[in-house]
Amino acid sequence: MAAERRRLSPAGLSVRICPGVFRVWFPRMVDSLPPGFEIKIEITEACQARCGFCHQGFGLRSNPAVMPPGEVEAWIRWAANEGIPIVRFTGGEPTLHPGLPEFVRQAKEAGLKVILNTNGLGPFARIERLLPHVDLLKLGLPGCDADRLDRMTGVPGALERKTDVLQRACEAGMTVDVLTVMVPDNLGRVETFIDMLAPYSGVTWSPLRVEPSPLDPRPITREQIQALARELLWVGTEAGRPRLRLGLATPFCAVDPIELGAAVLSGRAEDCGPFQSLSVDVGSHVMRCYSQREPVAVPEEGSRPALTKLREAAGREDPLPRRCLACGYLERCRGGCRCPLALEERDGEWCDYLMPV
Repeated sequence: MAAERRRLSPAGLSVRICPGVFRVWFPRMVDSLPPGFEIKIEITEACQARCGFCHQGFGLRSNPAVMPPGEVEAWIRWAANEGIPIVRFTGGEPTLHPGLPEFVRQAKEAGLKVILNTNGLGPFARIERLLPHVDLLKLGLPGCDADRLDRMTGVPGALERKTDVLQRACEAGMTVDVLTVMVPDNLGRVETFIDMLAPYSGVTWSPLRVEPSPLDPRPITREQIQALARELLWVGTEAGRPRLRLGLATPFCAVDPIELGAAVLSGRAEDCGPFQSLSVDVGSHVMRCYSQREPVAVPEEGSRPALTKLREAAGREDPLPRRCLACGYLERCRGGCRCPLALEERDGEWCDYLMPV
């Protein structure tokens, strides 16, 4: 076997190199836990919407799975014992799980910060009963036009339903972060979204990269990402406006110049698992993130691995392209999205398809 040698990457990360193989370990990810680190628990696959951009297609499943209450509660106890500060209940649509009120109560009593994802299509009463125990509500709003949103979600009156939930959540004193997947139809509408949400006190807006799905493996082009980056920069530099950044991992080099990408795009180390979170599906499989669904661990009955072991296993990365290892933004960007659907092979290396050829 060819002798291995070690060197230090430009970002100061340990890189082991064999002929033809580049693999990166991130020791600092294992050694320390970011203050905002989350465990995201998918408590149900059920969803009322039929969003074509959903990279999991939960709303299209005829027999969605549900995590048993005992499993959810075991993960809550595990998170508290391991010192994880935040638990996020997600899905599918988590408000469809009948055990959710008990889950958020237990999580809060265990000292965890509680985040709840919702599509906002159900009655507000499902959320209102959770008020004492939810610290942050993340509300999906993938469109700002009523007709277009109906088509996107497959739900009539979707905009009215979502804005009603938003209004009532704000009136109830909830902290709300509105999530918008930036599908191509939303390009040129950044300012429209900001103006639309301006009347709602304390609401933040988070635009997100549209991720590949089996139905649409290439949902956005480099040219469209370039235009979106310029739009985010322009709108975000207006007086009195918050700085804008596209959430979910996007390679900085997808934008020219790369410095613009570094300013308005999010790197994988900044906004994705396994660096900022770990995810658990309804079968209790631990995953690197919502999109990288190959399990890194399947807990044995009655026990769960220590967090340090899970993060160590999750941190063993697939080979990154050589250009990433030579990039000064490696520590933040980490090659963009490493979801299998986002990757394409180029000269024997697997790259985020938005990276330039």
